[in-house]
Amino acid sequence: MTDMTEESRIIDLSLRNRKIDFIKEIVSAYYKQQITDYDRKSRNREVIKLKYTTIWLVLKNVKIPLTELGKLFNYDHATIIHANKQINNYLFFDTDLKKELSELTALIEHRLTVVEGKLNLNEDYHYFNLNDCLVAKHGLGKAIVFTGYTEEEVYRALNILGVREKLIQFNNTNMYLIKRNENKQTNINNDNL
Repeated sequence: MTDMTEESRIIDLSLRNRKIDFIKEIVSAYYKQQITDYDRKSRNREVIKLKYTTIWLVLKNVKIPLTELGKLFNYDHATIIHANKQINNYLFFDTDLKKELSELTALIEHRLTVVEGKLNLNEDYHYFNLNDCLVAKHGLGKAIVFTGYTEEEVYRALNILGVREKLIQFNNTNMYLIKRNENKQTNINNDNL
């Protein structure tokens, strides 16, 4: 086995730190807490949950010594072990936490595929030409995109949803909407449209 060169070790550490930063960002955004809460010394339940959940997710997704992980959270390695055990114990009976961790894990796995360069746009995604889509603005900075429906069907759907916006149709764009491939087929009941 060959020793790592100093350059490859620095690259590995940089990638590891980026992964940890991504996990921190995702978890803090998910729980609607400030990223600076990781630096707070507090016994506040929300701050502890934020830190312990993040520690559990980092240990699941990143290979890092416990002492180094502890430094990132101002904890010793024993507290890191305790945090991991606490989350594992809660998973036996706390269905809300189990759901939250499942959602967070899915977000993190997708984000890490991008960071690690493992994203395969040809196999992992469908592309829809925006010229084939109808778009209705909905709320601040949000829109509903329809593809494969007639304008009449879309207006009926928007009426059911209570959206009273004008439809936008793109023309002569070279832009595409990307949708992640899923193993499950989703069925749309056209009777409700």
